[in-house]
Amino acid sequence: VSALDRIETDAPVILIANEVLDCLPARQFVKTDDGWAERRVGVTDDGALTFGLVTIKGGFKRPDFTVEPGQTIEISDQQSAFGRDLAHLVKAASGAALLIDYGRSKAGAGDTLQALRRHQKVDPLADPGVADLTQWADFPAVLEAAIHAGAEITGCMNQGEFLRLLGIEHRADNLKTGRPDAAAVIDRQLDRLTADDQMGTLFKTCAIFAPRSLVVPGFED
Repeated sequence: VSALDRIETDAPVILIANEVLDCLPARQFVKTDDGWAERRVGVTDDGALTFGLVTIKGGFKRPDFTVEPGQTIEISDQQSAFGRDLAHLVKAASGAALLIDYGRSKAGAGDTLQALRRHQKVDPLADPGVADLTQWADFPAVLEAAIHAGAEITGCMNQGEFLRLLGIEHRADNLKTGRPDAAAVIDRQLDRLTADDQMGTLFKTCAIFAPRSLVVPGFED
């Protein structure tokens, strides 16, 4: 499936979006002593790409949280649009969508742009089109868009807590019983997914679903 609007809605839809939001582009705005500036890409005299700031008067939604001079905020219209489109889809199909990504569960400032190549962080402007560019998922904005589109939502939960509530530790124990030779590998994989210093806290989960359609496992409370 290449687009949400190509998914048939004549039957219930269950959709899992794992590390989708962080692939969508965002704009960066920097608070200055004189107001706001947008961080953009320019070209130096010798032809190299570089980041720079362009003073702006408007054109973006002002944050409802405190931002100090020098701090950066990120706004992704595409992430919000994805939340809106998911809401329309699950409403039409009486379905649900589970979102899993690394990001923030509360609105706040921060520059999260990074480039990854072969699992290593690199300069975002060094080799355009070669490295993967990512920014944190803005779960508050995505869920707000889904609510405005008429869907119901859960709150955000850390991935580690979510997986434990679904029984991942019991699943790991069962796997080790059947494959005692793989116990060490299973324990390492469990730790990577759930530990606070691994993916357990940085990664968040939430759900968007059709009104009055279901109770989402893991979010019963």
